[in-house]
Amino acid sequence: MAIDISALNALNVMNTINSPAMVSGASKAAGADDGQSTISAFSDILKSFMSVYSTANADQTAAVQLQQTYALGGTNNILDVIAAQQQAYASLNYASQVTNAALGAYNQIMNMQF
Repeated sequence: MAIDISALNALNVMNTINSPAMVSGASKAAGADDGQSTISAFSDILKSFMSVYSTANADQTAAVQLQQTYALGGTNNILDVIAAQQQAYASLNYASQVTNAALGAYNQIMNMQF
């Protein structure tokens, strides 16, 4: 199972929103179009974050299920169990890093002075 990296693209959108050109343009003229595109971009960012968390949850659930199957003697392939655990760990670590980056972007936006 591959890790969904669409949240990284969402963070690039946050950098674009946070750019000086975007901020100065927003402060000069706040049209309805700009508001709608910002809301749409924010919605896309939230969907990406939710995708990251659902992937991490699915990986964790799969790892626990495989551990239980191994413990009950349903399978004797320990390598699959270890791989599932590592995938769950990587997904959780990735979700944590995305959260930290999002909080950093939020803090930057809150510290802006118009």
